[in-house]
Parts: sequence; structure tokens; C-alpha cells
Amino acid sequence: MMKQNNHYKLATIFVSATLILSVILLAKSGAASAFNDEDEFVTNGKRYSSYSAYLQSDEFRNSGGRCGFDSIREKFRHRYDEEKAALDCSLFQSDNLGDYFPNVIYTIPVWVHVIRADDGLTGEVSDALINSQIDVLNEDYRAGANTPGGSGNDAQIQFRLAGVSRYNNSIWFYAGEEIYAYMSSMAKDPHRYLNIYTKELGTLLGIASAPAESAGQSDDSVMINYRHFGRNSPDTAPYDQGRTTTHEVGHYLGLDHPWGIFGGCPNGDPPFCYSNGDLICDTNPEEREIYGCPYQPESCGSLDPYKNYMNYTDDSCMDQFTIEQVYRMRCSLENYRPNLYEGNTDPTPPPTPTPCTDGLTPVFRLYSEGLLVHLFTTDENEKNVLDAGPVWNFEGIAWYVYPGPRDGVVPVYRLYSDALKVHLYTTDENEKNVLNATSIWNFEVIAWYVLPGYQDGAVPVYRLYSDGLKKHLYTRDENEKNVLNATSVWVYETIAYYAYATCQ
Repeated sequence: MMKQNNHYKLATIFVSATLILSVILLAKSGAASAFNDEDEFVTNGKRYSSYSAYLQSDEFRNSGGRCGFDSIREKFRHRYDEEKAALDCSLFQSDNLGDYFPNVIYTIPVWVHVIRADDGLTGEVSDALINSQIDVLNEDYRAGANTPGGSGNDAQIQFRLAGVSRYNNSIWFYAGEEIYAYMSSMAKDPHRYLNIYTKELGTLLGIASAPAESAGQSDDSVMINYRHFGRNSPDTAPYDQGRTTTHEVGHYLGLDHPWGIFGGCPNGDPPFCYSNGDLICDTNPEEREIYGCPYQPESCGSLDPYKNYMNYTDDSCMDQFTIEQVYRMRCSLENYRPNLYEGNTDPTPPPTPTPCTDGLTPVFRLYSEGLLVHLFTTDENEKNVLDAGPVWNFEGIAWYVYPGPRDGVVPVYRLYSDALKVHLYTTDENEKNVLNATSIWNFEVIAWYVLPGYQDGAVPVYRLYSDGLKKHLYTRDENEKNVLNATSVWVYETIAYYAYATCQ
């Protein structure tokens, strides 16, 4: 979990989802009757240069097409039995969540059903995409190191691919709401498998069943628009990194959207936050869904959880579940789906992906609310020790750098001022020497190595300064730089150097 802070207050102090599943409803909503992934996409008489362009339009955002969970929850509401509900994680309440602290790894077997049209080609999802989607789920739910989810919380929930079934059936592929009746012909035992179906969903990205209503039913499932399944799914940016499935599996495990069913700033104070909004107290209340990847949006008197997997932001913007979301998911497993998971008492660490190519390593960004200052380090142990204390909070991976010298890179010098309680990072050897010669600054170490100028794939790291705070701030986020520079607190100085935004 990226812990919230008030640093940025120095600088800047749902539509309800409609289930657009049936062919008739798709036609009424204006979706092309023969959508075929060509460059141009037409809907409601409007032309977009591509499907990806449509996904970033106001029309898509107003359609509620990001997720159909709220609608399907209402459809199956008649199944909910208050007397049989798991009181700690019911449809309307969370309680005793701390009892579900993750001390055992739960492994969930997944059966993927790829539903294609009669031609066997339309709707195909390759084995490579399927495997990549399982990887993304494990990275996100286990907060895997050096992955986009690395700054989140390890839910100790992981997934293994148990099997794949493929069907050539245009009726199923294009089916609307009646697909749930057909699932009885396809589903692997829903008590023992997470059944994920990929098919044509028109302009809807995904949908899932709630455990309190559907656990163990033949239609207990997650459905994903086949175009958005897996990592780097083609022509579907900004929803192309597999986070639609992460989001829908969150619903399947008992999570709601941060704004709840109705939005409009639910009561975020304990104990009320356990019975309204998303039934979770450590996700800040949010007025309505958020799209894109905005800079530190605020509503309801607090920072919005825009990086949470249960929001509507771009796939690349999502990176975390909160601690209590982890507890509620595990509560849902233990109470509603006790035969679904395989327990493992072996404290296996989260899955670690293949190290970055070319020797890159992450730079961790921490913040101290008491000191009003950031700290940057490539030392994971230093990050963990500081984050475990009361002074520093880990915010996330800032960028990627080289840990040692090589051709074409320059050192970043790290200095510290005991008087100011702040670090300074510079590639300017003269600046380092001049400051080190004073009584204020002491040169500590070469922190890492970076590119002095632009190279393919590199991004600029911006340096800002606050004369009032007597502190520098470094960021690769151009929007953050612009917002801070527009205030009276921070002034943009220069591009400090170039680094990499992702693990190459």
C-alpha cells in the first residue's frame, strides 16, 4: 500500500454501470454490429481514430463500460440471504477484519474459458496472453518486487493456471445476459476453480459475480472482454496491462468500488466506513469513479485512492490493494469459498520476476510527513527499515537506474545536511565539491548511475526547489512537476538527468 501523506497539500490544497451485454443492447448503445478491431472505431454515430481512442473518450467514460459489477450484483441480489451471510464480510458490512491477517498463502486454481465465434479466430486469446494474465494477477496480489504492483500489499493470494478450454460458438460468443444460462455447459466446478471467461462484451471491459450472492453457482465467474485479457493486449490502451482482470477478480473476492454503490462521499470515519461506501476504512472515501491517471485527485476532504486496483484509472496507474482490502478478500475466501483455495503454510516470498535487463535497479521513493521531505534509495533494506519506522513512508518506485558504472552513464552524488535534515542528489561534480566544502553539506556516497542525456526509452527526472522549505524534490512525473511549479512553494530548476520509467 502506498501510504497517503499531506505533502502535496502544500501545493494544491459512477455513473452507475449499465450492463451492456446483449446484442440488442449493444446495438441500442451504438456499438458497431460488426466490431473488428480495424483502425477506425464507430459507435453512436461517432467516429474515433481507433478503439484505443474511444477508450479514452468521454463517451466511454460516461457509458459505465469499465466494469459491470454493480449491475450484475443487482441482478443477483435475490440470492443474498442475510441470515446465511458471513457477518465479517457480508454484502453490506465488514467486521473483525483484523482476524484475517494473511499468515498463510492461498493458491487459487484458475480455469480459463476462451469463447470464440464459429470461425475459431474471432475472439481468440493466445496461450501467451493467458499465461501473462496469470503472471499479472500474481504480481498484483503478491506485490511482486520490481513489478507495477511492487509498492502494494502482499495479500498472500496467488493463482495457478489449472486449465484452458476453447469453444467455437457464435451464440455463446455474442450472447448477452443469457450467457449465464450457458455457463452450466462450460463451468469447471465453481467450488474448486475460479472460472474466467473471455468473450465479446462490446464496449464493456469486464464483469464479476459477488461471493455473497453467487459463490458455488454455475454462473459464479469473472468475464473479461477478450480484447483486454493479458499483458500488452494489442490496440486496447490504456486498459492493456491485465488490470481489468485484477479489478474483476477483486470483485469476485468481495471488494467494491471505492465510491461504493451510490458515490457522493460516503462517511469515511470509523465505524461508519465499515457499513457504507466500499465497506473498507483504509481506502479514503471517493465521490465518484476516476479515469485516466490524474495527479493526486481530492474529494470528500481527502486524497482519492486513484491508484487502487478497484478504481477506474488506467492500467498503468494502478498498483495497490489496501491492508483492509486484503483482509476482506481473505475473509470472503474463508467464509464463502472455503474449497476454492489451496492453503500453504510455507512462508514463500512473493514471486520475483526476471531481473531488469541491462542491470537496471529500482529507485525507491519515501516521504516523511514530519520532515516534509522525500528520500530516494536503491537499497531495499534501507527502504524496508525506514518504512517500518514512524518517520518514513514508502511511496513507490520512482524510476530505474544503473547500480554501477558503465559506458555512457554518470554518477549521482548523494549529499546530506544534518542542519536541514535533507538529502541532495546531483550529477554535477563541481556542485558536489562546492557544497561538500561548506559546513552545511557532507558528501555521503555515489548513489547510482544515470544517463546524462536522452536515449531511447529514457525519461527526464525533473528537479524542483522550495526556497521556503530549503529542499529539493525530484520527479519523473511531468504533471507533478507542472502542478508544483505552478504554486508559490516550488520552482522548477532543471532536468537533473535521464532514467527509465519501467524495468526494461
